[in-house]
Amino acid sequence: MRRFQAILLAVGLIAAVAVIGVYGFSDISAALASAGWGILWIVLFHFIPLAADMLGWARLFDDRERPPTGPLYLARWVSESVNNLLPVAQVGGEVVRARLVQRRGCPGDHAGATVIVDLTMGLFTQIFFAVAGLTMLVALIGFNGQVGAIVTGIAIFSALIIGFFFAQRAGLIGQAGNAAAWVGRVVKTDSLLAIVGNTQRLDAALHAIYRRRDRLVQCAALRMASWILGAFEVWLGMTVLGHPIGAAEAIVIQSLAMAIRSAAFAIPAGLGAQEGGFLIVGTLLGLPPEAALALALLRRVREILFGLPGLAIWWLMEKRPAS
Repeated sequence: MRRFQAILLAVGLIAAVAVIGVYGFSDISAALASAGWGILWIVLFHFIPLAADMLGWARLFDDRERPPTGPLYLARWVSESVNNLLPVAQVGGEVVRARLVQRRGCPGDHAGATVIVDLTMGLFTQIFFAVAGLTMLVALIGFNGQVGAIVTGIAIFSALIIGFFFAQRAGLIGQAGNAAAWVGRVVKTDSLLAIVGNTQRLDAALHAIYRRRDRLVQCAALRMASWILGAFEVWLGMTVLGHPIGAAEAIVIQSLAMAIRSAAFAIPAGLGAQEGGFLIVGTLLGLPPEAALALALLRRVREILFGLPGLAIWWLMEKRPAS
């Protein structure tokens, strides 16, 4: 598994560098430099969609088991930072946030179940958001071969997410034990199964959460709000880069580029996939390739500037005695 992950990391990094190299490092870096201090505003704005994500996750806890809002927000920040900056598949951060809330006194099975259901709600809402973006794209440019390829990709991605959901309902999450243990070794924390105790308790906690339909709807609504706020981040990014776009274009770029990244979840930080997604969708909308790739790199800069403090917070939270 470690060798396979290292190969994926290398392939993603080579692909990202190659895509940028084709369109010229100097032109793209010049476009990125034009953002100036606007990058700071984008970093600060990201606290808002992160808050929506955290609030959606918080709705899945039993009231008596839910940690305070502050530690929940920090755990969500750490989770995103791990996924974006460490060489793990884009689920390593989920194991970390389950451990962090367990250390705050939440039972391990309940902590693990909330993370799995929150991840599932995030993926389901991403499907709806991607379909909305795809509809807007067709309205803007019509249907062609490239759009057809995106439709096929979203259909496959949707099928995988639906399969993940039914696997939970069928009690098959325990079969992921080896992968969970491997993620735990890479991020230097307990595996998910070590956190939850045993698969029977995890399955029971999952079913209990899924029976609370009102909480699921609230979680989904807040996760969708976060996706929409991410589109505003795209709009803000293109504005500071000197290529202002409309709301529809921002939604198309955010929804489809992030769907492409999510589909490549096995590649650490979506290296190459995210850059390719911004390039494909941006050029379909008529953006210059250099501007689309500058936007992708701007997102990477935001991930680094936002993620490094998140990793520092993780270190501090781990040093604090468990409560």
